[in-house]
Amino acid sequence: MKGFVFNIDAILAISILVIFIAASFMLVARYSEDAYANMQTVRLDKDLLAVMEKSGTFALQNSSFIEETINSSLPHESGFFLKVDTYKQINGTFALVNSSQYGQPLPRETDIYWARRDFVTQEEWETEYNVARLWIW
Repeated sequence: MKGFVFNIDAILAISILVIFIAASFMLVARYSEDAYANMQTVRLDKDLLAVMEKSGTFALQNSSFIEETINSSLPHESGFFLKVDTYKQINGTFALVNSSQYGQPLPRETDIYWARRDFVTQEEWETEYNVARLWIW
């Protein structure tokens, strides 16, 4: 009977040790991810939208130029999806008048970072309200 109790005690001790080691490896793997890389991607996303808006790239509505501009600004092998919605104020309400999409479809199994930029464009007497959303992976 003494041998049985010692075996259970040893199995319990080994089980606790294995759980402790597995938890340690999980915590080390979790905290070894570079949090600044994620922040840098989000800032790149926001800066890219700001530069494209200020330089008038969105106003051109040239899909190949917009895609080329984004691809040249992203790190190698990065993907993107850009959606630009244009609204006009008609009879006191905002109405969607144009929606443009650029890039690849959003993937399902990867980390995706996104940013949004709202801006106003004025053409002669018409004011357009634009919402640009950029997803990077």
